[in-house]
Amino acid sequence: MSDGLAQTGEAMLVGGNVVGAERMARRILETDPQDRNGLLLLGMVEDKRGNVDAALDLYGRVIARDSRDDDARTARIMTLLGAKRVAQARDELADLERAVPGSDHIRMVRVMASMARVNIAETKERLAALRETQPDSVEADLAEAAVALGESRNGDAYRLSLEALAKDPADDTAQGMAATAAFWSFRPRRARYHAQMALRRDPRAASMRGLKRMGRAIWLPPVAVAYACVVGQDMLSGKVSTLMATGGFLAGVQFAVVPIVRRLTEAGLPMVWVALSLCGGLAYVMAELYVVPFFEKRRVIKGVVLQDY
Repeated sequence: MSDGLAQTGEAMLVGGNVVGAERMARRILETDPQDRNGLLLLGMVEDKRGNVDAALDLYGRVIARDSRDDDARTARIMTLLGAKRVAQARDELADLERAVPGSDHIRMVRVMASMARVNIAETKERLAALRETQPDSVEADLAEAAVALGESRNGDAYRLSLEALAKDPADDTAQGMAATAAFWSFRPRRARYHAQMALRRDPRAASMRGLKRMGRAIWLPPVAVAYACVVGQDMLSGKVSTLMATGGFLAGVQFAVVPIVRRLTEAGLPMVWVALSLCGGLAYVMAELYVVPFFEKRRVIKGVVLQDY
């Protein structure tokens, strides 16, 4: 009985009929206030409405009855990611991997967690606690690397990622962090290597595929110029204010890119082709960094199907 109502409710929710989905959930819970399907569906409704704590409480009630319920655990993690509580989501992902190591949801959740932006303040709090309780752990190194990356201290982030890998070479998150930090610290070859290592364990890691592609494309001069400008501006912003970093970026364009363009045009290349090449290189880098991950994230979200629905 509850299975059919839950399926109907989820279909309503996907179609945007939140009120109808809630009605289905309430009908299930009127019969049994602890019904798993009813609690999960009502949690999805609350999540859709932005009531994060209410949704987490409902999923928690399911987990309290069955700690191996990976659907409820996955739903909690997705809600936390949507609320930008990334550090907590990653902690619960680690709990999911320990509690249900064979869960079909783990890879999907890893992809989502890897694409989520780190909340620096939240991660610093988590880092302080980890350094106190686990001073020499992979988790502490990765949390500190995430803080460094978020503050554009990209060289420090790469060093900390390598320290984490030295402790556990098979850690997927450490490989991904190393690839990202290497890319943002002007180490494209190392970024490609770490991305390849991460993809061996998780072929669906979209961000790693993007870094691997860029590791090859950077050898094209227009892409190399765009890469240098984007990464250079980011690294500069870690040392000075955003306004000064933007000024430095514009100055770099004036004193580095403009002379290159002038030499190419003097060599006989049409100005329009030179400009289009440079703009194309910049568009490619920006698409790989921001546009492709956005659509990949939407694709993964649409592919989330809870097992019993």
